[in-house]
Amino acid sequence: MASSPPSPHFFAILSWGGIGDTLRNLSQYPHAALHRRFGWQLPVVHQPWQEIGCREDALPPGPAAIRDLVERCPSLTWGGVGTLNPLAKNLSRVARLGLLASHLGSPPLFPMQILLAETEKVGLPSLNDNFNIGVQTHLMGMPSKIWPVEKWRHFLALLRKKYPHAHIHLIEPSPRAEELLLDDRFHSYSHYHLAQSIQLVRQMSYVISVDSWVKYVAAWDRVPQSIIIPDQRADYPKLTATSLLKHEFATLKTRREVQLIGLDRKTNQLNLPTLSEVDPEKLFSSLENIIPAQKVHQRF
Repeated sequence: MASSPPSPHFFAILSWGGIGDTLRNLSQYPHAALHRRFGWQLPVVHQPWQEIGCREDALPPGPAAIRDLVERCPSLTWGGVGTLNPLAKNLSRVARLGLLASHLGSPPLFPMQILLAETEKVGLPSLNDNFNIGVQTHLMGMPSKIWPVEKWRHFLALLRKKYPHAHIHLIEPSPRAEELLLDDRFHSYSHYHLAQSIQLVRQMSYVISVDSWVKYVAAWDRVPQSIIIPDQRADYPKLTATSLLKHEFATLKTRREVQLIGLDRKTNQLNLPTLSEVDPEKLFSSLENIIPAQKVHQRF
């Protein structure tokens, strides 16, 4: 496939890859603050996943999905499909280095405002003061991240036992999520589009995910989270521990409210196989108590 043409914008944010890659890229710049102060809107240029070696079974979003997300964000504007021109690449690199230096070498992650129509808000659940756990089950997508429904049912039963009064919200587009509703405190939202799912994640008290876009959204609001990181090198050989810590988890690895399961930040090693090979009980036993006990009880 021929490469997309360079965008004419002298500065733009490049969107590429999966939803997580896109959200990370959009979160690297303080465009919300710039919009509030100066009224600026930063253009977003999207490079198709076919051009960057992304796998189709990883379910990467197309231009229409990215455009919908960008147009919901007041501080961004759609810049079309393409790549960055040399000037934009250099300015983007300088901006990231400047932000890195100003944050003492730790890559920042800036929250985004994503608007919903009133009719879309009506479809969101009323969470009240419950203790709400969001679980991103990843029943679709990259093979190395997929766990059979039976294993998820076992894992969720253990989670229910640990938090008997919690409401458990399944963040999953597959209709098979209905098979994981163990009782009336489980909730499924397979009909949600991305913007609604993002809003749902931001309302959670605690989030468990399988190394996906959910981790960045939870990080925007410092939601305590446990991230399951299976060995994904069978799908993407370049996803080594070093690569993950340098890029995908550069910001998250230093946060106290984030637990990395399967990626040891001290020894720089991956210590889980692909998810299908993992035992639910052993994985559940590795969940740390990263939520202060008083916060759990205050919600019940």
